[in-house]
Amino acid sequence: MSKLLLLLLPLLVVACNPNECYNAYQSVGKEGWHRDSTLTFSVPVSDTLTACRVELQIRHTGSYPYDNLWIAVEMASPDSTALLSDTIELKLADQQSNWIGAGSGHILHLTHLLLSDYRFNRSGTYTFTIRHCMDDVLLKEVSHAGLRIAYQNGKE
Repeated sequence: MSKLLLLLLPLLVVACNPNECYNAYQSVGKEGWHRDSTLTFSVPVSDTLTACRVELQIRHTGSYPYDNLWIAVEMASPDSTALLSDTIELKLADQQSNWIGAGSGHILHLTHLLLSDYRFNRSGTYTFTIRHCMDDVLLKEVSHAGLRIAYQNGKE
């Protein structure tokens, strides 16, 4: 029983983070991330007063063949108004080809800040879309993309 508790404790700590509004990952597919595959995150927002950090999260393997990853990100308000449309270069390795992301084993995790000190202007469900913009039609060695939204300075 105590071994089970030790295994579940890290999950409970993450799940009970009071500063986190939203955190979700989506698998890009076992064969790879197809260029036409857009990941959609529907984010319910009720707090329009507290500033937030919006972060893009990527999981890739140590066998990823490039040092960067180009990502197209879009955000729409509850009434479908476009609020963000950007193409971002994520640096996954430094100039010496060392991976920047943290990880254990073969999987590395990288977080990229999209928006800082951001206040959602109305409550409702915001839609975020993410797709890769690399030349590869089928991008190998990326396993997941995610979105995390946390209160900028903690929730009061």
